[in-house]
Amino acid sequence: MSPGDPYTGNSPGIECFISWLLVYCLDTSEDEARSSWRSMVARSPDQAADELRCVMAVADDPPPDLVPVMKQYGSVYLYRWKKHVRVLYSDAEYLEWLRRMVHDFREIAEEAGLGSS
Repeated sequence: MSPGDPYTGNSPGIECFISWLLVYCLDTSEDEARSSWRSMVARSPDQAADELRCVMAVADDPPPDLVPVMKQYGSVYLYRWKKHVRVLYSDAEYLEWLRRMVHDFREIAEEAGLGSS
């Protein structure tokens, strides 16, 4: 699957994960995503709790096509510089990044008094 192809898989919870990517990752920085999440938690805690459960489930049991989905719907292209060359993250590093974002979102929710279970 290439980033331009529509998603055709059937991974559990993928629809809400795609929605999460579109809202919190597409054309935004990590700081902007956290700020938007804070607003969502304050504005609609029930919806935020549902979104958090969904994203936590995907991060805990990622589909085999996680990285292409992240690239396609969230434009999440992660890389580091190595001797003036841009090196893309491995699939494991993408998952690590997602889990860090989920951790941050969960902390924000908990600070606002929202449980994640």
